[in-house]
Amino acid sequence: MLSGPVGIGEETVIHAGTTIYGPVLIGDGCEIGPNVTIFPSTSIGNSVAIEPYTVVKNSILMSNCSIGAHSYISHSVLGYGVKTQSHFMAPGAEAYVNIADEFFKVPHIGSIVGEDTSFGTAVAVEPGTIVGAGCKVSSGSKITRNLPNRALVS
Repeated sequence: MLSGPVGIGEETVIHAGTTIYGPVLIGDGCEIGPNVTIFPSTSIGNSVAIEPYTVVKNSILMSNCSIGAHSYISHSVLGYGVKTQSHFMAPGAEAYVNIADEFFKVPHIGSIVGEDTSFGTAVAVEPGTIVGAGCKVSSGSKITRNLPNRALVS
């Protein structure tokens, strides 16, 4: 079901049971669903795969992302080529964001994840957390602080 303004790119497949509430923009060559819910103010790049029973709201998923089944992503930005396995959680909430050793209160933010980062199964990222590029996070991890580029969490 599509509701409101929804732009869908060429060769993108939206599987049965998927609900999209616009405004939403989805790039070319994506595969979404079945049974995915996408809420307003979401932008999805090219060649993105979103597996079943996932919710995405008010977020940006850059090109070549792959989101595992049963995931929840809110108020977040996932960089180019981010890969998550099932049960990835990046909720949005009021949080303090640490940038250059200064803390900024943000009324509603999820996570910011750098390009080519990969997450195992059942990973939770706390709101306001910045995960650098090229990180590898093992299954069952909870990320509660910023991670530098190429960090390994096991």
